[in-house]
Amino acid sequence: MSYTTCHKSPRNTVRLRDSVNEPSSRVLFVGSNPSRSSPSRLVPFVGTKSHTVLSRWLDECCGGMEVWAVNVHEEPGAVRARHIHQGAGKLASLVQMLWIDKVVALGRIAQEACWEAGIEFYPMPHPSGLNRVLNNKQGTVVTVRRMREYLER
Repeated sequence: MSYTTCHKSPRNTVRLRDSVNEPSSRVLFVGSNPSRSSPSRLVPFVGTKSHTVLSRWLDECCGGMEVWAVNVHEEPGAVRARHIHQGAGKLASLVQMLWIDKVVALGRIAQEACWEAGIEFYPMPHPSGLNRVLNNKQGTVVTVRRMREYLER
């Protein structure tokens, strides 16, 4: 997965995919926080199992879309209610600043931050290799297909 930072993007927010032409939509993937094993806290998901899974999902669902990623909290470790509250404020302004059309919340913490920010979102399981929900391959195919349908609406 390639990514770029952009002069208009806030700290710890990256553009994962550019559209070749005018994007059909702008999508924001919201994660919880960086993994302790992540080589960079500045680039969400990079260098982790989540990165591999998310790349596959983007290949299946996001052709022609401009795709951004951000974490609710910028530090590894436990995410507390105050972190979710702070992240919700960041998300609300980010969605407006980047003209985001669709938001995909990856896991419970991201979903809670989106709820608190009043942002409409599509809930997905977190793409972590530790997420047992993703062990069901047929269920994962259906989940990704439904996300693609949401993004194409």
